[in-house]
Amino acid sequence: MTRYTLIPSVLLSLVSFPIFGMDFNDLTCREGLYYDKSTGTPFTGTVTGLSEGSIRYGKQEGPWIEFHRKRKLYLKGNYENGKRNGSWTAYWSSGQLVHQAIFKNGVREGNWNDYINDGNVAKMYAATSKVRR
Repeated sequence: MTRYTLIPSVLLSLVSFPIFGMDFNDLTCREGLYYDKSTGTPFTGTVTGLSEGSIRYGKQEGPWIEFHRKRKLYLKGNYENGKRNGSWTAYWSSGQLVHQAIFKNGVREGNWNDYINDGNVAKMYAATSKVRR
């Protein structure tokens, strides 16, 4: 292959497979899977913007963080096969803790508290809840 056909091929591959991440707002969610709005195919790659992390075959995978509009940390945790797993922590825009919970296969486990923005406990929860937040 000549140099003149190789260069456009490399440039085209950079457009087709973004290496710096796609803005999360450029995806759409249907039936629990994230799709690239421009192609209609399940997305694989990293996302940036107010939500940042990795998506594989349309499912969130690995470390995940979300931000308030002014780029202050809102939420952090981990996904496995599109479901929350491990410790998840959410924060008010002031930086105060909103809640912290442990998830297993997308379901909250154990005890957790929700806090109002001054740091005082708003609600206390016990046992496992089937509600995914």
